[in-house]
Amino acid sequence: MAPETPASRETQEQSIKARKHELFQPEAATGASTGPRKTVKEYLRDTRPVPLAAGAKAGLWVAAALVLLLFLAALLTSGSRPRRRTHRPHTAAMPSRETRLGASDVDRKPSSF
Repeated sequence: MAPETPASRETQEQSIKARKHELFQPEAATGASTGPRKTVKEYLRDTRPVPLAAGAKAGLWVAAALVLLLFLAALLTSGSRPRRRTHRPHTAAMPSRETRLGASDVDRKPSSF
């Protein structure tokens, strides 16, 4: 990456300052009003409660039962896991001494240094 020149840094700072004023203009100055807004109390007063449909209730109960069963299964199986053992190499995976040295070298005694 090339070092920035002072001239490019100044132009960047000027463009940042210009964009700062563009981004944070008050809503009234932009002229894009969204119209009258209702308060939460007005929405709650205008919206009457309707009972939940039977199918929706049944679906929620089925989902809750499934979540409960999964939770219980997780609790029951978490205590029955075997403890992790240290890794021991399998003897069958290691080549025997005869295959490493050859059959003729097995009978020979190791040389001493």
